[in-house]
Amino acid sequence: MTAQAAMDIPFIEINDAELRVARGSEIVVRSPAYIVVSDHTVQIGEQARQQAHLHPQKMYNRFWNSLNQNDLQTVTRQFRHNADLAFAQLVDIHKQAGMPDEMVFSVPGSLSADQLSLLLGIVEACPFRAVGLVDSAVAAASAVAGQGNYQHLDIELHRAVMTGIDVDEEVVRDGVEIIDQTGLADIYDTAAELIADTMIRQCRFDPQRQAESEQALYDQLPHCLDELATARETIFEIRFQGTQHQVRIERETMLERLSRHYDAILKGLDPARSCMVTDRLARLPGFAGRLPAPILLDESCVFQGILQHLEEVHTDGPALNYVTRLTPAPAQQQSMSGVSGAATGQSAMARPAASQPPSAELHPPAAEEREVPPTASHLLHNHSAYALSDGPVYLSPDGPVSPAHRDSASCSVAMVDGLPVLRREGDGQVIVNGERLDTMRKLATGDRIETGSDSFFTLITVVPNHGPAQ
Repeated sequence: MTAQAAMDIPFIEINDAELRVARGSEIVVRSPAYIVVSDHTVQIGEQARQQAHLHPQKMYNRFWNSLNQNDLQTVTRQFRHNADLAFAQLVDIHKQAGMPDEMVFSVPGSLSADQLSLLLGIVEACPFRAVGLVDSAVAAASAVAGQGNYQHLDIELHRAVMTGIDVDEEVVRDGVEIIDQTGLADIYDTAAELIADTMIRQCRFDPQRQAESEQALYDQLPHCLDELATARETIFEIRFQGTQHQVRIERETMLERLSRHYDAILKGLDPARSCMVTDRLARLPGFAGRLPAPILLDESCVFQGILQHLEEVHTDGPALNYVTRLTPAPAQQQSMSGVSGAATGQSAMARPAASQPPSAELHPPAAEEREVPPTASHLLHNHSAYALSDGPVYLSPDGPVSPAHRDSASCSVAMVDGLPVLRREGDGQVIVNGERLDTMRKLATGDRIETGSDSFFTLITVVPNHGPAQ
């Protein structure tokens, strides 16, 4: 298959936190699995998510999690069961993607055999043809993983999924574990409870009492968690009926509330396997910091895997094979582009991902042989080294490193979970290792930051007690 032919076939990743469609490895459609049905209109995706708490009795977001043909609790004229809802979202996504004739599907290992069969039946009724079906974890691993044994960690709207992956002569799926009631919706509910409790205590305002203020609370939750991924605290504001309600949310308090969800996922870890973490999980504050040497996957990693193995995934016949094993990509094709690098600002339901920590490796050796690079400890600028700490230092194109925020600051660097994190502060351009920074990313020793034509900063590690004996 030619490269142009591959680019002409869109790839769709089924995950109800956000269905994504890519052409090549570029994501062109994003659609969270929400549908709101009123008397005369049907809203799908992000529009529906923004109405979910305004019309909870008319909102559906479990139709992929419970894909079946059982009657809905409230049967409408348009929808009888979850399969009808899934069909409606696929048709809507197909329209957004430019109405292609064919699509390749990647699906999570959490779908049962019956659900996969039902999905294929739904697709047969869609105005396009499915020409490939592959396990999402296998596709992602095939793009970046060297020889070894892995656990691929992902999260959906209502559950988390752990997939065993073995890489030798093939990339092979080796078991799937589903952790129910530990999805993004559960995490958002817990975070919302903390914010509501804080507002009641500090402002005597309960944002969950009225539908409009509760929707505003949930609309801002992803941004709040994004902020707490790198900051010690963030300001959370809700304007309701002409009054501005503002509270300060601390990172440590949020991590305490979320720890039970993280524990439910992490208790199933196999210490003999290296961890691959999808962008959906890696974006949650403090999660990746609890893993030993995690490999943080970019949101396009699944699509890169499909693109590299399209001849194995693609089928011309009417019957689809569910692909759960692929050939590993040759070493020269494995690229750090499959591992999370510079952040990309996305919609509220797809927050910016940070890059891999210094200990994350593209081709990890056996656990007992793995060498973890030292964490950067200082920022070098004009022959001066500035120590990094939990408090941010600000970088400007026209001045020295400063512990105080200035209007001219382009970005800041602070230690979060023991790792240096760069975040954008102003409108000025910030370049890291030749790539433009959109929001934030983790840094490693040797990374080079540019904030202007003559303003460069380099991450270094200062080695203690390294010098002539006294």
